[in-house]
Amino acid sequence: MKEIFGVGWMIIKMMTMEDEHKKDMATRMKLKFYKYWGNFDNTNMLIYIAAVLDPRFKMRWVKWMIQGTYPNSEASCLIAKITDSLDRLVAYYTSLGLEDKENPESHHSKNKEKRHSLMDAMFDDAEESEEAEVVKSELQYYLDNIREDRKNPNFDILHWWKTTGSKYKVLAMMARDILAIPVSTVASESAFSAGSRVLDRFRSSLTPKIVEALICTQDWYRDNDEDLRVEEMVDELEYIESEMETLNSQP
Repeated sequence: MKEIFGVGWMIIKMMTMEDEHKKDMATRMKLKFYKYWGNFDNTNMLIYIAAVLDPRFKMRWVKWMIQGTYPNSEASCLIAKITDSLDRLVAYYTSLGLEDKENPESHHSKNKEKRHSLMDAMFDDAEESEEAEVVKSELQYYLDNIREDRKNPNFDILHWWKTTGSKYKVLAMMARDILAIPVSTVASESAFSAGSRVLDRFRSSLTPKIVEALICTQDWYRDNDEDLRVEEMVDELEYIESEMETLNSQP
C-alpha cells in the first residue's frame, strides 16, 4: 500500500507544478491511477487490511494515507469500508477460534448427558460469551498499542507476528492467512511481457533457448537489486550462440 499510494501522491504533486507539459502528463497519469484505485467496489480490501496488520503502520497510518490521496467524501467512504471489512474478518476468525476451542465430544455429551444441570449449561454459555468479547476486543488493543519503528531496516513482519504478535490470537490467525496472499500479479505478467521486448521484429532470429536465457538472467539480476540491460547482452549472446552452433556442426 505504501508504494502504491506513494505513486498517487507523486502524481498529485506533479499536477501542482508550473510546467504545463508535466501537469498535462500528471493529469493523464491520474486517470490511469484512478482506473485501478479509484473504484472502491473493485478494490481488494485485503491490501488495506494487510497494512493495518503491519505493526509499523496500523489503522492510523492507513487513514492518513487515504485522506491525503482522495477527496474528503471518498476518503470517508473508503475508510468506512475498510473498517467494516476488518470487523467482519475479525468476527469470522473469532468464530473459528471458538469452534477450535470447543470439543465436539464434550458438546455432544453436554446435550446428551443428564448429569449436566441447567445451571452448569447456563454458566458454560456465559463463559463462552465472555471469552468471545475478550477475543473481539483484541483488535482495539492492537490498534491502540505503540507502533513499531518504521525506520528499522531489519524489521521482519512475519517474525513479529510469530513472536510478539502471538499474544493476539485472532489477529495472528488473520495475519498468517492474509500476509501470505500475493498483493498483485504484476510481477508474473511482467515476466511474460518481457518476451516481446527481447524478441522484437529486429531480433527475430534469436532461438527460443537464447530468449529464455535472456529473460531468466534479467529476472535473476533484478532479484539481486542489480541493474541489467538485456539489450547490451544480446550481441554477446548471439556471438556465443553462433560459436556453439559452429562447434556442434563440426564432425
